[in-house]
Amino acid sequence: MVVNELIIEKTGERVRLTDGEAEAFRSGRPLRRYPDIKVTATYRLQDGGMSIYARRAA
Repeated sequence: MVVNELIIEKTGERVRLTDGEAEAFRSGRPLRRYPDIKVTATYRLQDGGMSIYARRAA
């Protein structure tokens, strides 16, 4: 099972993402679901999933 996860810095909040949402974050496209999120790092996992680290824009 592939898991795409958004991890918000400072709060440590973790949210599962769909494949489409993960690819949008990776390519820098904004999402309606997370309009105030800025990506700081992305990591591809060995199982094909993705971990995305982000912070909330002030």
